Amino acid sequence: IDSLIIRLKNNILPEEITINGGINLMKKNTFAEFESSSSGWFHGKMTESDNVYTWIKFSNSANSVHVTTNCSLNLFPENYELSSLYEGNKYYVDRDYTITTMPDKYRNFNMIKTANADKKTINLDFHFNICNSADVYIAYDHRLTTPLWITTNYINTNEKIYVSDPYMNYFNIWEKAFEPGIVTLGDNGNIDESSMYFVFYNLFKTLQLDLKVFLEGPFSSENNMNTTLLQNDLIPKSQPYNILPWNYEGSENVQEIPDNAVDWVLVELRTSEDVKSQIRRAGFLMNDGVILALDGLSNLTFENVLNGDYYIVIYHRNHLPVMSSEKVHVE
Repeated sequence: IDSLIIRLKNNILPEEITINGGINLMKKNTFAEFESSSSGWFHGKMTESDNVYTWIKFSNSANSVHVTTNCSLNLFPENYELSSLYEGNKYYVDRDYTITTMPDKYRNFNMIKTANADKKTINLDFHFNICNSADVYIAYDHRLTTPLWITTNYINTNEKIYVSDPYMNYFNIWEKAFEPGIVTLGDNGNIDESSMYFVFYNLFKTLQLDLKVFLEGPFSSENNMNTTLLQNDLIPKSQPYNILPWNYEGSENVQEIPDNAVDWVLVELRTSEDVKSQIRRAGFLMNDGVILALDGLSNLTFENVLNGDYYIVIYHRNHLPVMSSEKVHVE
């Protein structure tokens, strides 16, 4: 074989992947980087709607592939199960009720199926381990008074997940951000006419960057730049970094260039000063120095990227690139 796709039981990030007993494969930061490489591996989503997989590619055929990891889900109670959040899937291990409608942004998140029989369990021992920072969500029975351990630690998103259970109809969604480590949850409430909560979480985030940079060429005064290119219709409708030396394959394009745009810029997140990354997005540099998304209003976003520390690199087609002097924590 020369390529392989695997789904780790708890979607954990591999520590190392070797072939034929000892050849290390290099980790890729994005699926695009993996796809354009002759060999390597990538752990994550191909697109926003996909599940999380580990993608592996070899330049030569291999007889054996070995995946190692030092991080385990350590889910307890042991009869609870890890699954994915999507319409039609069951959310309990001991009932046949299914999810019918949910907010799109949560689709294919990791879901922990709980047991409805635990709805009255006192001092429930429910915990699991996360290997990276994650937002953890609790789907809680809307008919009940939410317990204190949720209301004092979690934020009510005012969103709902609808289910096939005709007696309750929907769960309310509560959210909390966790650092890597053990996540411990409490009792459901010990109420007869109730349904047990279930949990879902996401290790891969949409990151928003609040960036400001000035170009020497169009710089005028008082932290402002001119928009001569815009005024003379010299800004293309599609990102211009798909050629050497950038070779960026993003499909960013607009019908109209935003007001006050100076030009397109390319933003890169990299974990090393010396090694380029494929975590890149094109956006618009505005005359006040702010870098925005294609609508000219929103912050530039990066999808399916792990929280972490990155050097931020900004490219412009007529200027030398610039990089942050130290890593910036992005979440």
